[in-house]
Amino acid sequence: MNYLNIGFYFILLSVGIFSVILSIRMNNKYRIGYLAYFLYFLIGYLLTGVLDLASIHLAPDILNISSSVLSRNIYILFGFIAFPLIPVCLYMFFLFTFGILEMRLSIFFKRTFILSWLIMYMGFIIGISILLNSDSRQFFARINIISMILLVGFIVFLITKIVLGIIAMKEKKKQLAFRNLFVIYLFIFVFLIVLSAIVGDNAVLSKIIKFLFFSLHIPPILYLKRFLRKYFTEHPIKSKTVLDLESFSSHYGISKREQEIVLLLLEGKSNQDIEDELFISFNTVRNHVYNIYQKLGIKSRIQLSVLINNFFEKQTSP
Repeated sequence: MNYLNIGFYFILLSVGIFSVILSIRMNNKYRIGYLAYFLYFLIGYLLTGVLDLASIHLAPDILNISSSVLSRNIYILFGFIAFPLIPVCLYMFFLFTFGILEMRLSIFFKRTFILSWLIMYMGFIIGISILLNSDSRQFFARINIISMILLVGFIVFLITKIVLGIIAMKEKKKQLAFRNLFVIYLFIFVFLIVLSAIVGDNAVLSKIIKFLFFSLHIPPILYLKRFLRKYFTEHPIKSKTVLDLESFSSHYGISKREQEIVLLLLEGKSNQDIEDELFISFNTVRNHVYNIYQKLGIKSRIQLSVLINNFFEKQTSP
């Protein structure tokens, strides 16, 4: 048993848990819909890393496995569990990025995404059965190649949507903030891929890659926390404000339906969250938000929060 390696794996797990704790605290503080998707993505992502450590590195060190057949079976078990996590993680990251950009995943894309990965998982299971029965790796290798092509295709689609979404943003500060966030992510991922390609049998580089895998989300989380702290309030309105919103709505000519949407906006709900909660179309939500902003002479949710708080401060001041 290599205690040095086990100590290193413990450090990796600690770093991963730390990033999850940061995400949970951020989600609990701001209660914005897309932050929950990021948390789910992060948990799934780190779970695949833990499974990789347990099956390929930790199990051989602890159990002193020397049999190639047993090692192969453990690796197959890891793949059987981890393979479904990949599309789930990717889908959660899609929801996170589309939530930030206030865009919506189409029904066609959702169905295509799910169907593609179901077919690939079936192929993966068939590949495992062939590998176990005949020890032929050719079919299994093809499944892995097709899976990677599919994964790259969805990632290219995601990057394209992110770029177009950021360009379409009207708020310059928000546009700059989210552009920087995704540039940080892109740089770290590219650096990790390049490092993985040149690692070879270098044990030091291999450990650096593992550390990056578990820690790469910490810089984006810290940047996102900084942005939210600067542009969002932890508690935008007080409970009394919610009860007295009638006077605010009457003053600015806000309709009953628009008042419902104002409350949801102040709770940190995204446009897609509002669509699901009020059972109206995404375009209807956007139109309502636009009309509210026009009536109030504002351009963002932050300004909405400030305007409402200022309104009630004036109402209650002597």
